[in-house]
Amino acid sequence: MATPSAAPAFRSSRLVRLLSWPLCLALAAVGLVAGPAAGTASASPGPAAAPGTGAVDCDSVPCVALTFDDGPGPYTGELLDLLAAEEVTATFFVVGRSAEESPATVARAAAEGHEVGNHSWAHDDLTEKTGPEVARDLERASLAITGATGRWPDLMRPPYGAVSETSLAHTYYPAILWDVDSQDWTGLDSEAIVETTMEQVRPGSIVLLHDSLAPTVEAAPELIDRLRGQGYHFVGVSEILDNTDLENGTAYRRRP
Repeated sequence: MATPSAAPAFRSSRLVRLLSWPLCLALAAVGLVAGPAAGTASASPGPAAAPGTGAVDCDSVPCVALTFDDGPGPYTGELLDLLAAEEVTATFFVVGRSAEESPATVARAAAEGHEVGNHSWAHDDLTEKTGPEVARDLERASLAITGATGRWPDLMRPPYGAVSETSLAHTYYPAILWDVDSQDWTGLDSEAIVETTMEQVRPGSIVLLHDSLAPTVEAAPELIDRLRGQGYHFVGVSEILDNTDLENGTAYRRRP
């Protein structure tokens, strides 16, 4: 799909990226940077995700991207402790409303080298919204994330993995889906989460997990050990897709 035209939003993005975030939020409040209160739809800004740092060559070694949705929540801090101890990089797709309520946790994730992406404002199904509503929803979430991290997110993940032609046309980010579903959201215990994930994972996989669920966080140590035992390197989504020219409004499931 061709990248949607979003010149006004792109200019807004440059303001957000070039100015310090407190000033950006102040400008948003008075309407100089498009925000959630804008009267007309303003596209959530930004170029596609920047490529990974190249620290790991995922063409030469097996890589996997662990992604955690729906946070920050009561278990996110515990998960961050584990990831720090294990020196594992992950990607967090955070809900804007939760990021606004718990900015310190989101700030910590970013400061510790994890990628922070947009997972909508309130986890609504974006396919049930009009195009302008999708754009406003994602922009509102991105403002909350920027308030916590000081950086506008480059990636988004649609709640439930639900996309439509209309929602993608108004999604001014690459839309990151997954090829490995841990099924943690179905109520599996930690052991089943590990086994379900290991049955599906292969080099280049993007794994769907939820840091909002206690069994997922309980499963994380064994999952990391099992993956590492098979030679996997843990990278963020941008790095696992660094061989791809990402386009806004296009869905991606794994490393090609």
